[in-house]
Amino acid sequence: MWGSMDYRNKRISLLSVAIFGMLFTFPLKDAFAYTIKDVPFRLSEIWIVISLFFIFFVSAWKLKYKESGILWIVLFNLLVTLLGVVLNKETIVFSFAIKYIARNMLWLMVLVFFLGSRFEITSQNIDMLMKYTAWVQAIACIFTVITNRYFYLSDLLFAGDRYDANFISIAGHVFHRLKGTCSEPGYLAPLLAMMLYYFLMKYLDEYNTQRDNIKYMTYIFVLFVISLFSFSSAVYGIDLIIICYVLITSRQRVNKCLVILLGMAALLVAFVIVLSSRAMSQALFDNVINKVSYYIFRQDNASFNFSAVDRSQHVEFAKKIISESTISELILGKGTGAYYFKSLLRTDFYQNNVSEANNIYLSSMTDRGILGVAGVIATFIYCKKMLHKDIYSRTLFCGIIAQGLHWILVGNFWLYGFWYEILFLIGYKRHIAVLNENYDS
Repeated sequence: MWGSMDYRNKRISLLSVAIFGMLFTFPLKDAFAYTIKDVPFRLSEIWIVISLFFIFFVSAWKLKYKESGILWIVLFNLLVTLLGVVLNKETIVFSFAIKYIARNMLWLMVLVFFLGSRFEITSQNIDMLMKYTAWVQAIACIFTVITNRYFYLSDLLFAGDRYDANFISIAGHVFHRLKGTCSEPGYLAPLLAMMLYYFLMKYLDEYNTQRDNIKYMTYIFVLFVISLFSFSSAVYGIDLIIICYVLITSRQRVNKCLVILLGMAALLVAFVIVLSSRAMSQALFDNVINKVSYYIFRQDNASFNFSAVDRSQHVEFAKKIISESTISELILGKGTGAYYFKSLLRTDFYQNNVSEANNIYLSSMTDRGILGVAGVIATFIYCKKMLHKDIYSRTLFCGIIAQGLHWILVGNFWLYGFWYEILFLIGYKRHIAVLNENYDS
């Protein structure tokens, strides 16, 4: 009996270590990585591989039918990818296809191992994760403002070393747009959305003490400041969606008014700050208003914005590729790496070394066809079914949906943060089921 208890405690201990590592590395994003042959492996990606060894020795290897849907989706995507690569190996960038397949297989293995274990995530885990993530992003932003440096894939870079979409010029000085631990300010959008939803809903809790309200208001204020100085249209847009969603779904009428007033005050402060500086107002116009107007309406007379023009070129090119596809190519795609192959042949693009179109849905359509897009959409449907209707589950779901919205502008399906959030969502659903079983018994 004691031997079985020791083994059970060992399983729980190893699982706890795996979960702790996931929670700890989750908000580090693109700040730290280990590069092998020009391929960066982020700390979270390294940790998830290490965790597989822990899970292997303690897993019960029992998969639940209701949870297994995500396994079939990822396996289906892998089979579609393999078939497309075999049929189109002469017209794809094979090295990119291999990397895509490797990541697909990795996450399939991760899902099998974790879902076969007693993996659970508690409400305390999620609460800690939101607070810890907010602190990490705030510290990263403060570090950038004070030192004018930032960590990217373990390299400490200066804001003035190069000019790209991460930097703007204000009054003759290079200013680093706030992006926390992400590679670009726009990648903050899904992360901020998740935290903003959580702290707004926590603030709206009618059972809060005054101290609780002050604490949550502080978190909200910090997130608003980071959002404002990201100068990112993606961050602004998704933040606005989250605020509207909270106001619509919240049942606290008085607190709704307070949140509305808070939002109006924040907008007023932002408006005053921007208009008080000609350079700041120009930066806002160039990086948000002008970018959005060009990207959505393709206004040729709009001022040049590299990010908007570059993304538009690839989006239009992806549409062109799709329009010229045969029926079989529409269903199965032209093979993973096909878009990369075709974009490399273009000499009129600002950047032709782009592995996927800047839109996950168009990119999936060109490379894996309707079946590939169906796999992406099915992932969100699965997450909706895993949703437990409380603040903790909805917080994770907001992050997942926000990533789906941001994928309109980017094209990497295997972002570790997205799959971590899916694992956390499943783990929390399990935890609630265990609590209900204990209550019923």
